[in-house]
Amino acid sequence: MTSTIVLTGVHPTPLAGYLKAIALLRIVAEQLDADVTGWWTADGFAICAAADEAELADFLLTRWSPTPVVAPWNGGSGFREKDQQAGIATIEHSSDPRFTRYRSAIATSRRVLASHGLADKPELLARLRAELADDAIRWLDAAVVLGAADTPKYPPLLGTGGNDGRLEFSNNQMQRLVTLLLTPKEARVSRSQLAHALYGSSAVGSQDPIGQFAPGRAGGVNTGFGFSREAIVNPWDYVLALEGALLFAASASRSHESASDVAFPFYVRGTMAGFGSASSAEEDRGELWMPLWQHPATSNEIALLIGEGRAWLSTRPARTGEEFSRAIRRLGVSRGIAAFQRFVIAQRNGLSFFATPAGQYRVADTPETDPLAGIDAQLERVRSATLKPGCPASVVHAYRTLSDAILDRRAGGGEAHLLLALGDLSAAVARSRRAQALEHVLPIPPTPEGSWPSLAASDDPVWEIARALASGRARAEVDPVDPGARYIWRDLVRESEMGPAVGFVDRLLRVGQRRLHRDPPLYAFTTTSASVRLSTIVAFVDGQLKGGERWLGRAFQSALLTSEPAPRIPEPNVVLPVPIATCIAALFVATGESDAGQTRRLPTRMLELLASGDGDRALQAARQYLISANFRPRFPHVSIESDGARRLAVALLFPLSRSLRALALRSVCHPSSDTPQENPTNDDLVSDQLATADLR
Repeated sequence: MTSTIVLTGVHPTPLAGYLKAIALLRIVAEQLDADVTGWWTADGFAICAAADEAELADFLLTRWSPTPVVAPWNGGSGFREKDQQAGIATIEHSSDPRFTRYRSAIATSRRVLASHGLADKPELLARLRAELADDAIRWLDAAVVLGAADTPKYPPLLGTGGNDGRLEFSNNQMQRLVTLLLTPKEARVSRSQLAHALYGSSAVGSQDPIGQFAPGRAGGVNTGFGFSREAIVNPWDYVLALEGALLFAASASRSHESASDVAFPFYVRGTMAGFGSASSAEEDRGELWMPLWQHPATSNEIALLIGEGRAWLSTRPARTGEEFSRAIRRLGVSRGIAAFQRFVIAQRNGLSFFATPAGQYRVADTPETDPLAGIDAQLERVRSATLKPGCPASVVHAYRTLSDAILDRRAGGGEAHLLLALGDLSAAVARSRRAQALEHVLPIPPTPEGSWPSLAASDDPVWEIARALASGRARAEVDPVDPGARYIWRDLVRESEMGPAVGFVDRLLRVGQRRLHRDPPLYAFTTTSASVRLSTIVAFVDGQLKGGERWLGRAFQSALLTSEPAPRIPEPNVVLPVPIATCIAALFVATGESDAGQTRRLPTRMLELLASGDGDRALQAARQYLISANFRPRFPHVSIESDGARRLAVALLFPLSRSLRALALRSVCHPSSDTPQENPTNDDLVSDQLATADLR
């Protein structure tokens, strides 16, 4: 008869808790019930087995045979004369059948040491692999890997070959097993501690070290009341954590030896971002993304999942924490995983490394667009540059901000948060020749079409302007890039024009000034896919979008939105103010054709006066320009305040639809057959606007 047991003391964090769960599933499957299944619940890890709670506890205390964990290649492992002998000697001289495999592994290790000594570590490891039994080789494969030229390499989960600083894992494992299973006077305490390990009930802890597996219990400075405290550890947590680690056997990486050297399940290079205590000054050993599943799975299924665990970006595995986060949003991982618990192995508390929990990330139920697909190579170059001495702090900070935006998906920023962080990074690299030289960093190209679906569908006027500028290829006017087939750097603008202190309006005014002095002069950006609505123009000139201009400036500076077709957004019934209509009409007339088929001269004086903030004189110049082009303005005099004039000069750069520009002309000028009106009303203007069906 099977029963379901919810282990309320077993949770995905700390790392010891996760390892404890998969250890219990494997141990029960191998020695108690081959059909046992396990899965994660909100209350803890659940198992369904042919045993109840009492039978499970009795099995672990009286019948369980621990996996041999021996590391004769390590100092302090118990195999040297001056090592601590309490654990290894007790096991070696015991007659308990549960430790038969352990005694055999110890005897084999002593024999290999006697034959080969410790001088040549690769040879010692090779001999141990050849002579140890399969169950003992599990630990060797999890702790050390022989890479190219038989060089030992160490997976991150078990420190440096089963040794983390002064903590030697295998000898400590034997000592605790002796206390828990081979010391009769400690039997009652052991049972109480087991109940605590499985169900979280109260128990007496020990002051033995636990290493990186449970940072909060390791003791030290600022880990309890007062300045410091001793470690408080349940020995069952330590023992089962090492048993769980055996499922994570590594292998030498032959395709990327120069980069990572070790292929480890669900392991990537560390990213010190995406969690509250992250610091770029900390050293790290990489990070682990531990899979969580919500449906019953057997031990063999989980072993297969972990053994083949990879997350893919297109055609290659994810290499960093940011890439892993992106991959799981695109369903690039094994099926059946509901989420991943992320751990960053960072150096803290002196020279110790701790597996710091860094958030839980759910796997997408449906495929999601990856906005960064296609620019991975450029982002990797920037990342490499930030790791080199001399990289400007502005670029390092901008890359860290982008990493946070990718990883911290619970911040609620969504696509906008990510796009703006990408814009910051692109601008920071564009300003820094030093960063460009460190890794031959090229400009970050536009993201692939369709990368920002929610922004593309948004009716937010800020993003409407950003889309229009991007579709008009405005980036080449701001960043020193050549927007041809290959994005390359070119000398175009001074660094003073690109700095973060330069606002959106000032930046675009400078762009407008340069466009006026071209030969032939060309002012407004043109586009065939995205234009700006009348209501957006009015809101921008009136200063209603000031709160979003800081964000707009960051998005525009990189112009990473591609020129994909913009959705048709309904136009609110807005009256076009006379000053705005007058200037749009003048620019429209200038960019049209005269009766002789020749392009008219731009109203340069009007544009320069607007940019300087002299709105009244600019509108007078616009009126005179229309009269000189044989149009009859309806208004003898209009005015606009200084800030509005400058904004209007910027708004005239935006891609505007032909129908909107024609509407502006009809709003302020009489048709050739009409009688001039001295004082037209707003109703007159509205009637003119409604005569145009398509305002896009």
